[in-house]
Amino acid sequence: MRRDIQSNEPAFSSKEVAEEVGIATPTVRKYGQILERNGYEFLKDGDRHIFVQSDIGALIALRDTDKPLDDTAKDLAYQQKERLEGSNETEISIPDTYEHLTKDPNQLKEILMF
Repeated sequence: MRRDIQSNEPAFSSKEVAEEVGIATPTVRKYGQILERNGYEFLKDGDRHIFVQSDIGALIALRDTDKPLDDTAKDLAYQQKERLEGSNETEISIPDTYEHLTKDPNQLKEILMF
């Protein structure tokens, strides 16, 4: 499941993406199928793809490649996988100075567990 998409990120249909990227709507569908076949994940509404900005970038990369489409799609799927794995990491903020650090041992233990 895609965890790299923000809740307020704009989503686009195949037709909108086709107009944005300058390719035919059937070509958007074809590229989507090639990407999925090689491990790329899309958001879906039933059988319909829902595209976000990172997906549009992947389609542009396929459009502009000189390599075989499957090779580029594999690279894009790998990059997406790396990005998705990075989105699993939880970042915490640690105070800049010790004077702001909590003195409560339970809170310190919780902070250090992260």
